[in-house]
Amino acid sequence: MTWTRIALIVSLAVNLLIVGIVAGDQFRDRGAPRIPVTPDLRATIAALPPAMQDDLRAALREAVPDRREMGRVRRQEARDFARLMQADEVDRAALETLLARRSAGMDAMRARVQERLVDALVSLDREERLALLDRLARMRGPRDGQEGG
Repeated sequence: MTWTRIALIVSLAVNLLIVGIVAGDQFRDRGAPRIPVTPDLRATIAALPPAMQDDLRAALREAVPDRREMGRVRRQEARDFARLMQADEVDRAALETLLARRSAGMDAMRARVQERLVDALVSLDREERLALLDRLARMRGPRDGQEGG
């Protein structure tokens, strides 16, 4: 075999490999919107149909019966944090306790939101779920040189 023939065979193999990669990328998950990561709660809620968003907001208001008390607690936490930061020396144990208490409160709230969101998502039929995925892909938009959907 001559060097020319070997070079032609190698060139053909490389070209076929490139064509296969490009074709595979085009046909992979055809028809499904590309969402590279699981969307956060806020984005998923925003992608729900407007009527369902309103229902979810109403359910969340019921899940947090005393928002004034919650606001009072948050303001007190902010004052406590400021007091700790203004001290000559930071009381590590008090700071850790404050942050842990705040984190526990946020986790509880997030769990209530997530529970209501799951209820809403499982109530959607397949067509509505596909539309939701499409809205999420459009909300995300093109990033890093890739198509948004």
